[in-house]
Amino acid sequence: MLPAYSTLLLAGGLAAAPAAAAPSRGDLVITEIMPAPKGDASNCEWLEVAATGGAVDLTGCRLLEVDASDPGSVESAALDGITIPASATASSPAVLARDTASCRAEGASTVDCVAYDADGNCLVAPTGTYSGVSINNSGERILCIACGSAFSACDTSAGDTIVDELSFDWSSDFANDCDTEAYPGGCSANLRPEAVDPDANDDLDQWSVPDPASAPEVYDVATQRMLATPGEASAVPEVLPACTAGDLAITEIMTTPKSDPQSNSSHEWFEVAGTGSDCDLSGCWLVQVEADGSLVDGTWSGGTPTGGKFTQVDAALPVRAGEHVLLSHGYSPIAVAGPDGLEVPSDYEYDYSSFWMSPEEGRKLAIYCGGDGTGADGDTGAAPSLEAAFGELVDEAPMSFDFLDTFCPDKGCSVNLPADAESPTANDEADAWCIPPLEGVYQDEEATFVGTPGQAGSCQTFAWPEPGELVFTEFMPDPAGTPDWFEMHNLAGRDLELSWCTITRYREEDGAETDVETSALAAMDAAGQPVPFTVGADAWQVFSYKACLDGGAGDTADTGGEDEGPVCPDGSFTYDRGSMTTSYREHMRLECGGQVIDEASVDASWMGLRKGHSAMLDPEAPGDPATANDDLDNWCEAAYTQPCFQVSDEACNYGTPGEENACLTDLNVIEGGPGCMCATGGSARGAAFAAWLGLLLGAVRRRRA
Repeated sequence: MLPAYSTLLLAGGLAAAPAAAAPSRGDLVITEIMPAPKGDASNCEWLEVAATGGAVDLTGCRLLEVDASDPGSVESAALDGITIPASATASSPAVLARDTASCRAEGASTVDCVAYDADGNCLVAPTGTYSGVSINNSGERILCIACGSAFSACDTSAGDTIVDELSFDWSSDFANDCDTEAYPGGCSANLRPEAVDPDANDDLDQWSVPDPASAPEVYDVATQRMLATPGEASAVPEVLPACTAGDLAITEIMTTPKSDPQSNSSHEWFEVAGTGSDCDLSGCWLVQVEADGSLVDGTWSGGTPTGGKFTQVDAALPVRAGEHVLLSHGYSPIAVAGPDGLEVPSDYEYDYSSFWMSPEEGRKLAIYCGGDGTGADGDTGAAPSLEAAFGELVDEAPMSFDFLDTFCPDKGCSVNLPADAESPTANDEADAWCIPPLEGVYQDEEATFVGTPGQAGSCQTFAWPEPGELVFTEFMPDPAGTPDWFEMHNLAGRDLELSWCTITRYREEDGAETDVETSALAAMDAAGQPVPFTVGADAWQVFSYKACLDGGAGDTADTGGEDEGPVCPDGSFTYDRGSMTTSYREHMRLECGGQVIDEASVDASWMGLRKGHSAMLDPEAPGDPATANDDLDNWCEAAYTQPCFQVSDEACNYGTPGEENACLTDLNVIEGGPGCMCATGGSARGAAFAAWLGLLLGAVRRRRA
């Protein structure tokens, strides 16, 4: 757009064009501002104005920028010699650009272009330039065009005519809406066409960052792409009605970002999905609610919340049916790389200072719409009403999940709903939620996490055992030079998965469980991939405490930095909590998905177990093994005639870890205990076991009782 001439050449001579009117309020309306350019064009601010009647001569007028927190701090720029033509309407407005050396094209003496195409050709020339005003992008600012002589404020108190003014705080009103990854030159804010009025444009709800889908492709003088519409009609997002109950559902929540060993513990986020009519969350409230319905950390004055965990959505945030929208804790993108290698941007960044998630038991994440945050007038003495302050409850979902520590002990997992349960009613119960598949590993700026951000939810699935399909068959509570270990037998006739199952060791006093220690069979390798825990069909599976039976590293907290991980070279699994003793009756329980698969106990003192001798479930014990192993009389001590694996010259252990038990005794059960002490009778299956053990430890010895 080139400056308009003020005279016209008419037939018969040179005739004066109609003189531009002396400016009055409303003759010009500010329709777009660019206060926050980025990168090498950071000083290249500009604004756009539309004429509402005829041409406007700005001689004697100035552009003022006032710091609202310090009204005496005023920047002023003369606009003399600039005429805004009558043709500068809302569909083709005029642009006023700040003139600084860094914003000039090579060889130019002034700023002669504000927007270029991808090849560097000028698309939009300014109607005029100014110097001395930097439209600031932090704190509350007042921008105005004033005509007169005082130029001390953007109001009429000094006697100036204020043609138009605009108050804004870029950092809180618009900055969060600008995707600076996609638009490194920054974003403008533009006015809706229906609000081109000196009073209507004071309402910041009528302003927004341009809609990327309809904004032109423009670049700044530093060849950085901008999201802006200089010299063109505003490209504003579609105006949608406010969200109401049924329009959306909270479908995924990340409350436990990784904090160790990598630090991104503040990178919380959550997702909503459109489940009804298309709507807008602008002006709605994000609120954390206690189990009793009160505001988390809430403080109130006269029915108005003055503190607590809540924040308001301060920008357009459309939620369309069938789409997923992501809200994050003051950062974007949520992931710099997902399974497909692409970024996952946040659709909205909420205020992190007042709304960081605090997922204690019973708390909920809620969305309210329609309230103004002031609550009811007066204090009636009744409990403050969240609805009175925040409006209609649109949706809420649990924020605390017991299964997170079980299925995601290292943190870094979101919780979500399966795709067929994404509704504002199905998400009310914690049991409807799940951990996403471990294959969905994302990388954010600092760590990996597991989730399904921006897409339909899905759950981990496991071939877990049913009760009685995997049973405790051998215990070694007092080994000689090795970790404690126990063994379980797969009776299902199929492979069983134990990933994310738990092992619990406890004691019992007066019918109550005491000294409870629980380990999760879950670990990630160095690449962030899950380590599988699978017991083969009909196999006897060994579990050892913290380390492999050969003494190698095997802590389930290991992330792959050691030579050996939680699955040991011999196929045994490690668990990290629950050492057995010889002084108490120890109970062991396996649970998968909250279901008890089997439970058994061992009492080394009562059974008379010698050091380095395991306790074995007698394979000839009557009844179902899952029931038989509840009775200590069905257990026997490993004999010296059992295979022995040597730990040192002085230490040797006897048992059948990883193999079928053989009670080498005549099964003479002693009345009152201690079970069946294994004597010297019977035959040992030493050759097969020695071969297995030789691979594990190298040295195998046999001794006779």
